[in-house]
Amino acid sequence: MNCYFTVTEEEIHNGILNSSDPRAQSLCYIRHIEDIKVNLSYSKAGLYIDVQRPGKQDEEAQQLLDTLKRKRLLQVSGIWYQLVRIEFNVIVYSWPHKLQ
Repeated sequence: MNCYFTVTEEEIHNGILNSSDPRAQSLCYIRHIEDIKVNLSYSKAGLYIDVQRPGKQDEEAQQLLDTLKRKRLLQVSGIWYQLVRIEFNVIVYSWPHKLQ
């Protein structure tokens, strides 16, 4: 096991990218919280992003995850994407849509 992989990265590699037929065998759902950086004080922010300490996002971890999503996952079809925002300390969901 590569010690530089996060649990999420390892799941993506093992479950999707290493699959013999990822289009038929996997479904990927990406939730993007568009305003998470301005809501780091939200009490549950650490459930949705990597944080170094309360109010401080782990930029390196987020950059690695964003690169994995952009360069590897978006090449696999069957991906659903949902844009989310935080309003008055509540997560507000939009309807997910399938990426082409």
